[in-house]
Amino acid sequence: MRAIWLCGLIVLGSLLMVAAQEQEAATGEVAEVTEVATDDESTETDEIKIAENLVLNPSFEEDLGDWQAPAEGEGIEVARDDRCASDGEHSLRLTSKSGKDVTCVVYTGPVEPCRRYRFTTKYATSTMDTDAEVPPAPLIWIEFDAKGQSIAPAVNVVGSHQAVEWETLEHEVTTPPDVEFATVTLYIWRQKGTAWFDEMEFGPLVQGEMPVVTCADNNLLFNGDMEAGCKGQPGGWLPGSQRMGIYQQWVKYDKQGCHIWADAGAHSGKHCLACEVKDRSKVPYIFWGQNVMLKPDTTYRVSGWMRTEGKSSIKLQCTIYGSRGLEEERPATGYIGRGPWKLKQVVFRTPEGDGLPRSGLVGVVGGGVGKMFADDIRLEEVGAELKDVKVEVTSDKQGNVFMSMDDVKLTVKLTNETEKDLWLSAFYMLRSLDSENGGPKAFMAPQRVSAGESVEAPLEKILEEAGIYKLAIRVVAAGGGHITSEFPLAAAQ
Repeated sequence: MRAIWLCGLIVLGSLLMVAAQEQEAATGEVAEVTEVATDDESTETDEIKIAENLVLNPSFEEDLGDWQAPAEGEGIEVARDDRCASDGEHSLRLTSKSGKDVTCVVYTGPVEPCRRYRFTTKYATSTMDTDAEVPPAPLIWIEFDAKGQSIAPAVNVVGSHQAVEWETLEHEVTTPPDVEFATVTLYIWRQKGTAWFDEMEFGPLVQGEMPVVTCADNNLLFNGDMEAGCKGQPGGWLPGSQRMGIYQQWVKYDKQGCHIWADAGAHSGKHCLACEVKDRSKVPYIFWGQNVMLKPDTTYRVSGWMRTEGKSSIKLQCTIYGSRGLEEERPATGYIGRGPWKLKQVVFRTPEGDGLPRSGLVGVVGGGVGKMFADDIRLEEVGAELKDVKVEVTSDKQGNVFMSMDDVKLTVKLTNETEKDLWLSAFYMLRSLDSENGGPKAFMAPQRVSAGESVEAPLEKILEEAGIYKLAIRVVAAGGGHITSEFPLAAAQ
């Protein structure tokens, strides 16, 4: 543990900087959250907890199985460590002295579809025996598959570099409808240093004896209507985030008053988020957050109903993190002040980057003296209905192979198989074996396509020289979402 304590000197300046940045990002004022009255009789008492821990060696008191052995490499170590532990006599240690990836699988096996699962672990970090200036941020990678194939973007959960003492990393995820198996892997990804893990859990959630399940209503957030929860806390929503370690120091001044689950005055249903700030002192702002996984180069909309009383203000925001947990963007609605329930939303597009999914954090942020309420929070993929738009390219030549490039005549057919009318535009792009993507070039102006109906548009003389191509048809919805389908195309001189 001595190595862990030593890195505290390295990150002290970073901690102070984080505190200053977080305070500036809020209201610019410091507020203390005092006691908030709640109706105990109407608050659920059954805790939402893990029904069964699927990690067989959660405190690593037993030897690691052969299936957990990492790939061999110089400067890479995965081992039980008896020098420090959060619980018991051992912990799991991952060390990279060379900056190469270090991995360890802690669970691989069956999971139930449409169930809420929780992963939680204690962890600590250090620069131990390396020339690194900052300890690594551990990464938890959760993958879902069915019939041996990946069926959803992998979920990555990033811990803090600054875990010089044991900290808790927690994440909840909803399993896809057709899932069969899940794999949970621990990573040190392209960083030097050591991370320790202990008291690890992964399993399905229950409230009382009832399983916590979800409904497929296109809301990517769990419990956006705030109806699930217990002991004054909404299920799935955390006070602050794992990347706001200093925030936990503010919360300790009032463990309940800062984040409560109210059953009075909800926008819909029986419950909403509520908070009352009475004295500006120790807590710069209030925050409720939920971790999400975002696709690259995709348009999303965050929306929700909010209201405030007094001099407080509140807003929605989505923080997008890079591949190593570094923040890239923070799209947000504007703050709203005193008044009735208002619907606020922000539409944003995720960076394309390296084409990999990104970790995100949807949050409700507020501050100032007064009461703040939020309900019916939604995260939706804009244009997600385009998954049910069928794209066909036909010609009078088998396999789209033409004797002359001047003879290229294609028909593009778009079929709207959704249950609602859509406004669609279409573009084409050509990519040859030795050139970059050309385009996109529009060939269908925005037009209304009724539910269950089709539209057709011609494509002629799109080639400037003979060759072998991939023809990409991009369909764009009025809301900004899009899909792309590729087709082969070849023509002679």
